Amino acid sequence: MVEGPVTHVLKSHETLKQKVTPHIQLGKSQYILIKNPVLRDEECNLLYEDFGNQVKLSYGSEEIRTDADYKDPFPLYPGEEASGSVTTFINVSANEEIKLKAVRPFFDTIKNKQRKPGDLWMLRGQCSYIPRVEALIVEKIFAKIIRPNHALKIMAKMDCIDKYGNSHKAGEQWLIREAGSYLPNVEEEICGEPISGITITDKLSLHMKASCDYIDVYDKKRLAGEEWLITLQDADMHITDVNEILVKKVPITVLSSREYCNIVNPMVEGKTIYGQRIQRRGEASFFLQPREILEGGIQKVVVLDENDALLLKANQFFKTEKEERKSGDRWMIRGPCEFVLPLELTLLEKRRAIPLDDNEGIYVRNLFTGEIKMVTGQTYLLTASEELWEKELNPEVEVLLTEQTKYKPKSRDKSRVVTYRAPHNSVVQVYDFRSKVDRIVFGPELIKLGPHEEFTILRLSGKKPKVENAIQSLSIILGPDFMTDIIEVETRDHARLKVQLCYSWRFIVDPKNIDDCRKIFTVNDFVGDACKNIAAKIRGAVSTVTFENFHNYSQNLVKSAVFGVDEAGISLTSLKFESNNLIITNVDIQSQEPCDEKTRDNLSESTDLSIQFINQSQKDESDHKTFISAEESQGKLKLQKLDDDTHAERENTKLLIKKVATEAVKTSGDLTARAHAIAKGNEIQGNSLIDQAKLKVQALEIEVISSLIEEEENIKQEINKKEEIINLELEKLTKLSEIEVDEFKKTINAIGKETLIAMARAGPETQAKLLKSLGIKSFLISDGKNPINLFNTARGILKKDTNSSRQECIDEDS
Repeated sequence: MVEGPVTHVLKSHETLKQKVTPHIQLGKSQYILIKNPVLRDEECNLLYEDFGNQVKLSYGSEEIRTDADYKDPFPLYPGEEASGSVTTFINVSANEEIKLKAVRPFFDTIKNKQRKPGDLWMLRGQCSYIPRVEALIVEKIFAKIIRPNHALKIMAKMDCIDKYGNSHKAGEQWLIREAGSYLPNVEEEICGEPISGITITDKLSLHMKASCDYIDVYDKKRLAGEEWLITLQDADMHITDVNEILVKKVPITVLSSREYCNIVNPMVEGKTIYGQRIQRRGEASFFLQPREILEGGIQKVVVLDENDALLLKANQFFKTEKEERKSGDRWMIRGPCEFVLPLELTLLEKRRAIPLDDNEGIYVRNLFTGEIKMVTGQTYLLTASEELWEKELNPEVEVLLTEQTKYKPKSRDKSRVVTYRAPHNSVVQVYDFRSKVDRIVFGPELIKLGPHEEFTILRLSGKKPKVENAIQSLSIILGPDFMTDIIEVETRDHARLKVQLCYSWRFIVDPKNIDDCRKIFTVNDFVGDACKNIAAKIRGAVSTVTFENFHNYSQNLVKSAVFGVDEAGISLTSLKFESNNLIITNVDIQSQEPCDEKTRDNLSESTDLSIQFINQSQKDESDHKTFISAEESQGKLKLQKLDDDTHAERENTKLLIKKVATEAVKTSGDLTARAHAIAKGNEIQGNSLIDQAKLKVQALEIEVISSLIEEEENIKQEINKKEEIINLELEKLTKLSEIEVDEFKKTINAIGKETLIAMARAGPETQAKLLKSLGIKSFLISDGKNPINLFNTARGILKKDTNSSRQECIDEDS
């Protein structure tokens, strides 16, 4: 290696191995890593090989060079290599540390400790670290900031002692609760971010569980699996320890004076009594202890009025001041009262007296006898041995009742008495299955169905022609009423016809005769039976006559067939069915038509032709009348038009005359209006000049008066001001005189009686000096025996003061 500055000429046996390179310059706080460094002796001189000028190298070694040893720039000798570039020292701030690992033995000058390969240690800031080849930087660790009410979880990698002097085993965890920054030791590891504390208030507590045996932060020993509460009495902030599990947050339970609760598995003296129940009443507030269960939540005190009652059942032997109850007993407590359900009792039901009108009722069953009764028309409260009984009805009856009432079949209160309003002029049959007795009710009437009673459902034929079971009904109308039916008949000449008939009918029944009333319900379908009977009679009668005879005499033929004839051959007027007292009073044929299609078509054609002839004749007659009416109207219209034209010409003449008169009036009016306007304008102009002159005079007058008033006010203010000054001067003089009098009194008191006597006995000169020294301008001493006349003196002083004041006032006024 040749160092400059020099000019070197290569010799014939020399070659350039590396181009010219600059020296390495290290500044302060900088270092560089050199591989295969040169060897030096104790005096830092280079060591050379035995042959040539080759320096000795430490192959495989590394050296860190700093400005402490290499202040001047230095070159790299042959064989030396720079690993990387010039680098500044590693700066470790106050909240940082670096983890170091020894790769070869050396003496640590920073810690003053011998290091062995594999040793780990921490270097904390604030400092600058100069790297060493013997130590390897594992990682850079930043401090964790622990805020107030937070904690940091630490785990021991090996057996160690923390900064508080507590020993820990490998794998053990603990919390650092001290606020500030924390840097772990080499044996410690930070587990996650800091844990925040949970605020505990007077309305919130924490349910904790111990995962192992330990002593908590409140110096209480906890066993594994133990559960407890942390309340505001323990701390206002709690951080969950590593050996604790937060089960849940427990809110406070508050009971008012009208509330109570039942607690299952209560904690008594720190021990949980499983399977037991206790009751707490308000006013109270508490936290549920671990494993305590609030049964049914917070319950209200039951308030009963005079129409309320509670049905109770004893779960076990229950004793009160008045009575004893055995397990299984049922009884009722009636109001008015307040009731809190004891633990030994079960509330089966809260009952209220049911008010019932005369038209309302309920079904009640006795639990002991099974008897069912109907209660109506009163306010009824069930006893302890009674319950409401639900009556089931036939689905068809449910539908029929729905048609009359507003409720739906599923919404019916089955414990209420079933009622049915029988229509006017109707009859209903109700059958009691228990007593096997029926009762007949005539409308209008409200039927209340007993517990064992059922309605008799009537299934009547309906539609045209009649179809069985088309109508379901609970009542039968007594009539008079009518029903229609369509039957097919065949004449003797085999003409088949469809005849629509209408029957008038009614029932003849005596309400007082029970047997007569029951006859009505002996025939279930009286409509179908009556229609079939009558149809059979009509078919038999029609089969004996021809179509023409039936067409001409159908009405008489049908009535004779239905009602029959007497001995004289005259048709009867009614038909009575003895089985149910049904009477047919009249039969009417509403329509008839052939069943055969050809016959029906021919009859229809003939009918259409006759209708067309009648329509055509009516149309011709109508057209003739229309033509005559149109001609008459046309003549009247022409005459009216001539009259209207004549009247219009007359009105035009009158209009022209009025237009001429209007133009004359308009012209004269314009000229008159212009003359009046000019005269009015001149008048207004003259009046305005007069008003201006008057206003100017008024303004001048106002200005003069205002100036005089202002001057007068100024004079008054000056007089008032001078009076105030004089009053202030008088007040000042009065206060000064009072001060002088007070000062004189204090001086006399300070001098004392004996001193005054001595001054009185002293000579005039001595008195003058003494008075001067005391600040008294004039002084009079008398023994009280010789009177002093001060009246004239005072009068003269007052007169002098009055004259002088008057003179000052005169001067000020002038």
